[in-house]
Amino acid sequence: MSKKIFLIEKFFVCLFVFCLPWQTRLILFKQGVVFNEWQSGFFYLTDLLFGAFLLLWLVRIFTGKNKPVFENFRLEIILGAFWLLGGASVFFAFDRVLGAYSFVRLTELLLIFFYFRQNFKNFSAENLFVVFLLAGVFQAVLAIGQFFKQASFGLKWLGEAPLSRDIAGVAKIDFLGQKIIRAYGTFPHPNLLAIFLAVVLLVFVAYILKRGFQSWQIAPLGIVYLGLLTSFARLAIILTLVALILIFGYELWRKINRKRVLGLMFLFVVFSALAFSFVGNVVRQRFNVSQTINSQAVDLRVYYNKIGWEVFKQNPWGVGVGNFVPVFKNNLNRLGVKLDDWMFQPIHNLYLLIAVELGFVGVVVFLWFLWEMLRRILSDFRGELRVLFLLIFCAFLIQGFFDHYFWTLQQGRLIFWAVLGIMAGYSDEKRPLAR
Repeated sequence: MSKKIFLIEKFFVCLFVFCLPWQTRLILFKQGVVFNEWQSGFFYLTDLLFGAFLLLWLVRIFTGKNKPVFENFRLEIILGAFWLLGGASVFFAFDRVLGAYSFVRLTELLLIFFYFRQNFKNFSAENLFVVFLLAGVFQAVLAIGQFFKQASFGLKWLGEAPLSRDIAGVAKIDFLGQKIIRAYGTFPHPNLLAIFLAVVLLVFVAYILKRGFQSWQIAPLGIVYLGLLTSFARLAIILTLVALILIFGYELWRKINRKRVLGLMFLFVVFSALAFSFVGNVVRQRFNVSQTINSQAVDLRVYYNKIGWEVFKQNPWGVGVGNFVPVFKNNLNRLGVKLDDWMFQPIHNLYLLIAVELGFVGVVVFLWFLWEMLRRILSDFRGELRVLFLLIFCAFLIQGFFDHYFWTLQQGRLIFWAVLGIMAGYSDEKRPLAR
């Protein structure tokens, strides 16, 4: 019976991984007359899938012989404290309904972390990798299509955002007096699409280096890479290229898999040349340093950080989980300052945003958790796995200084906590059992 339950559970986990990028959702509530993403509550398809495999896991725990095993309780203590701080913040939140909803979200994410930590080693890593790769290829194909069509495909049931040059708030590139739409896939923003495809690409490269190169891998490798480029997410693309250089350099330094490394390097040169032949001028425009520094994206990030710092100084114990945007909007309304509705967004800095919402203690506990994860990666792994985990983890840390998606958007939160849960699970497997 437990084997049948586990097979059904694995099915839901695989479906969860494939559907992770989808925005398919129902609106539970929204605050205010004008819809604002950050003041609304949703029920996602991924919530349903997570609930299914979590319930099946609990059934396995109570009916089977395999119980959760904890090598030590350091992560549980850290994240338990973080969870309690999130719960306590609801009581003094500016918007308690939004705070309660955000606390439920935080609870779900921590459960996802612990689920993957406890169970990933029980799954076939290769099967999950195939599902993850299929999800990445699907998103990349859709992204490439959106970019060349310069519009969405109307896949509302997947949560695809409506894309058009005329829609305010859609991410665009100014090029020779024209607006060029950046690719979204089914994600709520191109930067989040880029983060997902970057992880898929790095895991795929590590898989090829470990298992060997086969001709069928050329097409999905190229599609995922080109899909990443159509997002035009500058930081994610740069971090991915740096990570690839470090992986290839590490393998060449070890004098292992040289033929595979050289073959992959050749393929990426070909893919880059192909992409540059189509959109080379747009790439030069997008990555022009002087224009980047003076861009709206940079100006808005600086503006949100300044607002966030002022809110933090006034509320060093936090304004409540999920409550920065309503506090931000309330403060400007009291001052009589008018902004376009789309400009009411979270701080584009993960660490400052957590500090503002959960206070000084909250961000310290979160940084403690990140330090514990880094310590595990550096001490428990060797070879390709250490390099892969370290590069993905560092990319997450760096991305956190410039975006808020790991804290505010469903897809970003799931990527962050599920990937770290897998890393922690591998770490546990490497540790000797206490006797």
